[in-house]
Amino acid sequence: STKVNININDKTEFSHQIKSSIILENSKNNIPGIEIISGKSNLDVELISKNDVTRLTAKANLKPVHFFIDSISLHKEEGKNASFKLDGIIQEGKSQKLNMILSGEDGLQISGYLNTENQHTILNFREVKYLNNNFSAKITTTSKSLDVNVDGELIDLSETNFSEIMNKESKDYKSSKVKFNIKKVKMKNKVSFDDLLYLSECYEQKCPVSRFRTSIDDVDYASLEYIDSEKPKWVLETNNGGKLLRSLGISKNVRGGELAAYINSPISAANDKNYKTEGFVRFKNFETTKNKFLTRMVGFISIPGLIGTLTNSNVPFDEISTNFSYGNKEIKIIKMEARGPYFNFFTKGNINLDSKKVSVRGQVVPSLYGLNQLMGSMPLLKYMFGKRGGIVFTPFSFEDSF
Repeated sequence: STKVNININDKTEFSHQIKSSIILENSKNNIPGIEIISGKSNLDVELISKNDVTRLTAKANLKPVHFFIDSISLHKEEGKNASFKLDGIIQEGKSQKLNMILSGEDGLQISGYLNTENQHTILNFREVKYLNNNFSAKITTTSKSLDVNVDGELIDLSETNFSEIMNKESKDYKSSKVKFNIKKVKMKNKVSFDDLLYLSECYEQKCPVSRFRTSIDDVDYASLEYIDSEKPKWVLETNNGGKLLRSLGISKNVRGGELAAYINSPISAANDKNYKTEGFVRFKNFETTKNKFLTRMVGFISIPGLIGTLTNSNVPFDEISTNFSYGNKEIKIIKMEARGPYFNFFTKGNINLDSKKVSVRGQVVPSLYGLNQLMGSMPLLKYMFGKRGGIVFTPFSFEDSF
C-alpha cells in the first residue's frame, strides 16, 4: 500500500513534490533483487520535479525485517541493523543517475550506482561486502548487448537455487561479454571453487571465446568449453563428479567419479517454446549411498540382501551413460544405461523442473554375484540371453518428487 501527499507550488514555472511511503513486507517486488522474508518496514520516497528533471530520494530502516538476496546468498535476520538509501536525478525520457547504499551489521556494505541514458544502462557495484563476501561487479546493457565483469576475493553461493536460475527466461541479446575472476566461490554442501575464471564472448548466439576453469577445494578440477561456434557444443569435464554435483545441490550421495558431458546448444531463441538442448553424459568409477531411486528400483526384484546393501553401504558403478534433451523446463532421459558389480539398469523418462516430478521406467538386471556379468561376457550365451548381458530382466516404473 502507498500513501501519497502532493504539494504544488506554481510561481514562474511548474514544480511539484511527491512524498510516499511504501510498506515493505513478505514480497520479492519492493526493492529489486531483495526478497522480504518476514517482518515489516517502510520505504520512504520523495520526488521533487522541476523542468522535466526529478530528484529522487528513498530510504528504509531494514532492522525490523528479514531479507534475502539470492544472487549472493545474503540473509539479514530480523533485529540486525541494516539501512537502504537511494538518491539521484531522473530526466524524463533522457537519463537517470541513481546512487544506492545498503549497509548494516556483519560487515554489510553494498554500494554502487545506476546510470541510464537512452537505451544504454550501467549498473556498477563498487563493493559488495557481507560476512566473507568481497567482490565488485559492473553490468552494462543495451537493447542488443550485455557486458558483465565480476572481480574479487569471495562470493558465497551456498544458498543459491540453481534450478530456478536454469528455469529463468533469458533475454536474447545479439552480443554478450562475460568475465568472472574470483579467488574463491562458496558452493552448496561446504564445497568451494578456487581460482575461478570464466570468459565468454558471444555474437548471434555463437561463442567463439568461452571457457571455464576452476579447482574444487584446491585438489580436483572442473572445466567447461564452447568448442564449435558453427555447430555449438559445450564440453564439461571434471575428475570428481560427485563433488561437483554436491556443489550445485544436485546430489549429496555421490562420491568421486570422472564426469564428462557433451551438450549441443542449437542456435535459436532461448525463450522459444520449441527450443531444446541435447546432450550426452558419461560418468565413470563412482560410488553412491542411501540412494532412494536405486533402493526403490531394486525393490522390484525383491532381493533383500541387495536392498540392504543399497541402503547402508556405498554402491560402486563402473559407468553410467545418458542421452538427454532439455527444453520447456523439462529434462527428457532418452536412454540411460548403468553398469556395476551389483546390478545393471536401463531406463528412460522425464524430470520436470517446474513441478519437481520424476517419472521413469526401465529394466533392472541383478548381477547375481557376478553370474550375469559372466554370462554376458561369453559370446554364445550373450547371444542366447540378450545383448544387455544378463539372464534376469525385471521391468520397473515409478513416479516421485524431489
